[in-house]
Amino acid sequence: LFFSLEMSIESCLERLMQMVGEVDIHKYRRGVANWELAGIGDAAKKVEGIDLWINDTDRIPLDEMLSVIRLHIEKEQKPGMIVIDYLQLISLGGAYSRIDIRQRITIVTGALKAMAKEFKCPVICLSQLNRNADDDPQLIHLAESGSIENDADKVILISKLSGDSVTDDHRVRLRFNVAKNRNGLVGRCEVLFVQAHQLIRDLNYQPPVEEEEGHEQQPLY
Repeated sequence: LFFSLEMSIESCLERLMQMVGEVDIHKYRRGVANWELAGIGDAAKKVEGIDLWINDTDRIPLDEMLSVIRLHIEKEQKPGMIVIDYLQLISLGGAYSRIDIRQRITIVTGALKAMAKEFKCPVICLSQLNRNADDDPQLIHLAESGSIENDADKVILISKLSGDSVTDDHRVRLRFNVAKNRNGLVGRCEVLFVQAHQLIRDLNYQPPVEEEEGHEQQPLY
């Protein structure tokens, strides 16, 4: 169950097909690489079978979010995972309109922790970093409130490697820093972000070979 507080459902589905089909959606929009049409068609079929529900209500209040989840459980099933994009856009409604953002974030993070316990599933919530974050962000750089660090069971900080530049095929190395893990180890690893497909890959990943026009494109899977 995915709450997209910033992107529309249409944009989310387009991004999903871009990932599932490993299609460079920007090339497709410009009318380049017509062989990728097959990838989009295959991706659309696969997306139809995914148990994914998207709610794109702008700045959805927390109590409304909880109502949506409970209604979803009643009509569909308990979600295997709840994802929220992103924390600083969650509203508390009119009764809390006068409190500052730090107090609001504190209330929201506590509610998210309670949400995970009530619905017995992982709750993944994206968060902004504050403006003081550099190429190697730490827990103190979580935007607005220390309650994010206190209430979260796990915190993963993502950053681009210092001095690393985007390659010609739009790939860049990222650092994943598991800065907090209540039930396990902490540490770091490097991964590859393929921007054209919006996918995280191993560092040794090689993209599918594009066939010349007139040649049959090999299946991506």
